[in-house]
Amino acid sequence: MVTTLRSPNLLVDPPADTGVSGDELKALLGDRRIIFASNRGPVQYALGGRDELPPKRGQGALVTSLTSLLRYARVTWVASCMSAGDREAARRQKCAAQASLLEESLRLRMVQVPARAYKRHYQIFANPILWFIHHSLAGHLLTRPASLVKEAWRWGYMPVNRAMAAAILDELAQPDTTPWVFIHDYHLYLTGHYVRQRAPLALLLHFVHIPWPAPGEGLLKLGPLWREVLHGLLSNDI
Repeated sequence: MVTTLRSPNLLVDPPADTGVSGDELKALLGDRRIIFASNRGPVQYALGGRDELPPKRGQGALVTSLTSLLRYARVTWVASCMSAGDREAARRQKCAAQASLLEESLRLRMVQVPARAYKRHYQIFANPILWFIHHSLAGHLLTRPASLVKEAWRWGYMPVNRAMAAAILDELAQPDTTPWVFIHDYHLYLTGHYVRQRAPLALLLHFVHIPWPAPGEGLLKLGPLWREVLHGLLSNDI
């Protein structure tokens, strides 16, 4: 689903005091488009009565921090359909322009995978496993059969990352200046690799918003999968 959103108040926060002025940011970015890729998008949809799909601001610090940039850059945001409302909005191919959510123009691309695959990705692998490993809390994880971990990886984490990469590649093919691609957080560790395979000259940056695990105890808990995680990350330029 691709949709354009606008609004005066709900999403765009006052810019953080970074020591860089808005004019300097605009000069740096020029007319370059930026592609954000994250699990959670800036807008989420809720199933309402009378067949309505009321949108609301996406939750989380990532949405808060990134939406300030909308004042200074053209942004395409690629995000997962996280809820039944998101999936219904994607199914309908609906535009939420009337919702007045954004001050500046934003191209929002919602990526839908089967609900079962997304559950394996988000509720079994990314949050209960990767998040705990990153916070050096692997010892507090419930014992999970290796077969369940591999199943969640193969039929959840990998398909979601491939679907996100496919959407990014489609955006990279749009006729404009070469965009920068900013991939975010532990949900999308393989996305950069899948993009790099088909777009070797793309400029890819991956930013992790949680602590990096301590050497010797972190990603090694994943067994052989830790190599694939690092291979995916090292496919990025930065």
